[in-house]
Amino acid sequence: MSQENIDRYKRAFDAFSRGDLETAFEFIDPTFEVDDRVVPEASPSERGSDALIANAGQVREAFGDITWEPREF
Repeated sequence: MSQENIDRYKRAFDAFSRGDLETAFEFIDPTFEVDDRVVPEASPSERGSDALIANAGQVREAFGDITWEPREF
């Protein structure tokens, strides 16, 4: 993966982590797929920014105020 792509992922992740979803979604493909089996009431697969927002809300509701930290890019 190119350094340019890695930097894009880092900027998107940083924006998402600080709650700046508008900026984060500039980097996310609209067909982005959320595949979540952690939260029981979540459907197995949803697409797009609305799915990501809903998923993050469900995870925070289930587990409290958490943060996501990448292990590597």
